[in-house]
Amino acid sequence: MKAMGGRWVRTDFYWPQIETSLGVYNWTFYDGLVDAAAANGLKVLPALDYGSGWDGSYYNNSDKHLPVHPDWFGQFAAAVVARYKVRDPGVVAAVEIWNEPNGLWAASPLDRGAAYANLLKTVYPMIKAANPAVVVVGGVEELHGADDATGTTPADFLTNVYNAGARGSFDAWCLHPYTSGTDLTYALGQMSSLHTIMTAHGDGTKQIFSTEIGSAGTAITQSQQVTLDNAYIKDWTDPNQPWFGPLMFWIQDFGGYTFGVYTSTWTPKQTVATLTTTIGALPG
Repeated sequence: MKAMGGRWVRTDFYWPQIETSLGVYNWTFYDGLVDAAAANGLKVLPALDYGSGWDGSYYNNSDKHLPVHPDWFGQFAAAVVARYKVRDPGVVAAVEIWNEPNGLWAASPLDRGAAYANLLKTVYPMIKAANPAVVVVGGVEELHGADDATGTTPADFLTNVYNAGARGSFDAWCLHPYTSGTDLTYALGQMSSLHTIMTAHGDGTKQIFSTEIGSAGTAITQSQQVTLDNAYIKDWTDPNQPWFGPLMFWIQDFGGYTFGVYTSTWTPKQTVATLTTTIGALPG
């Protein structure tokens, strides 16, 4: 990632793996990860997520439930940012609160935004008390096409979060603007819709991070991936859209998904050379 010009590493910080019981932490794996990022000049964006048995949010053989005790999750989040504020200053520069909570697959029972808003309102001041400099990223939304039994559209979910009183409980929002093929029109429209809602609530200067991207609905060739990845960079670095925040690529294919810039065996795809050149030409 460093050789490609990357500046961020985004990865799950899995709650029950780190906090094995209330107040008992095992940092071994994550210390190594953050230390390695620090040694390579990279920032780390932890996605703080998924349910724990001792919290009651692991049940029916699934960890995809919002915390039963939001304050316990807040203690965990605060412990993460406090630890790395001292151990690797400035490396954990932001944290995401959950992953794709507008989808039933990641937050069951289905939440239209009210429960998630409560989580943000609980966790945000606890994180800020531990490290005021950390950017708290809310949303982390999937692209969901309709309000149905399996999820909520990003725009409606964000609106419901605001309506539940969570304005002031996040520093940035996040969307995963996947596309199908190489056309970014729909993804860009979703980004614009979120920005419009945030502007209406006085948050128009806050950024929208994009921490997962790629062609999710259509298999594409390596040459098409080059075209798509360059289009992402072009649009996300447009100076007329300063509210477009950090853009993060999948580093490796896994589990049948082919979003990565490397194959599952770490063979670089065509896009690696192009991205290295393109990213290297960016300012800052």
